Amino acid sequence: MRPTSSPGRPSRPGCPATAVERRRAARILAKNPSLKPLLAEIRADAYGDALIAAERQTGLPESAFPAVCPWTFAEAMQEEGPAGISGM
Repeated sequence: MRPTSSPGRPSRPGCPATAVERRRAARILAKNPSLKPLLAEIRADAYGDALIAAERQTGLPESAFPAVCPWTFAEAMQEEGPAGISGM
């Protein structure tokens, strides 16, 4: 897979589009610290969206992916991406 920011195409942990989204999330949290207590809920919502996108992008059924996000917010925000994602 090639890194891309095109709709309907996968985005890898180290690709520029993913880095931009991490920076955007960090800025939003810095400007809105009151959101920090809601991170678990926000992460769960975002993971649900990501499952839908992954299913469409890979052709795999939703059951092929973990039912709940396997990473903490801090792990997902790491520049190199969450641990356990290989071959990206």
